[in-house]
Amino acid sequence: MPNNEKSEPANEMEETEIRIDETSLKWIFFKYFPRLIYYADKFLNDEEKARDAVTDAFVDIWKSRAKLYFKNEKLLQGFLYKVTKNKAVDDVRMEKKDRELVKILTSLEGAMAFDEGVDLYLVETEAIAYYHMLSELKKLSPKYQKSLLLSINGRSNREIAKIMKISESSVRSNLARAADNIRKGLKEHGIFHWWQIKH
Repeated sequence: MPNNEKSEPANEMEETEIRIDETSLKWIFFKYFPRLIYYADKFLNDEEKARDAVTDAFVDIWKSRAKLYFKNEKLLQGFLYKVTKNKAVDDVRMEKKDRELVKILTSLEGAMAFDEGVDLYLVETEAIAYYHMLSELKKLSPKYQKSLLLSINGRSNREIAKIMKISESSVRSNLARAADNIRKGLKEHGIFHWWQIKH
């Protein structure tokens, strides 16, 4: 690890082991922070967001410092770029989700803006719940998705069994497991109500 008296040349890498502490983190920050921002910006196309993503990455590294150990700087460098990429990709995914949610809210509010009897807060709450429900639905296996969607569209268990070429007991099992999985997912978002599925 370079000391305070002499800075390490930018094109050289440490071959000694590296553990994360206050001193080493400062060195890593000053050496890699600008590079990581440039790297994150390739995913985000926004320097400010890239800076935030890299900052979050360093916060996570500090929190996990007790578990981190690198045999040399090359391994550290690979880890830094991997953590930064994950943060940037997460931001991209979150931004996409936010855009989808904004579309839902805008559509619902626009349709009901002139109805004085409508509680827009309730509309937004229901829209958020609906959005998360769709997100959880997409996580289900194909057979659970198909069973659930057919049931929501008014198909009886017998009809679903015939369409999917499975037994009625399998349909009931698919519906129960699908509902349970979505319920658990919604609870993680603080949503505790659920529509009733007849089966």
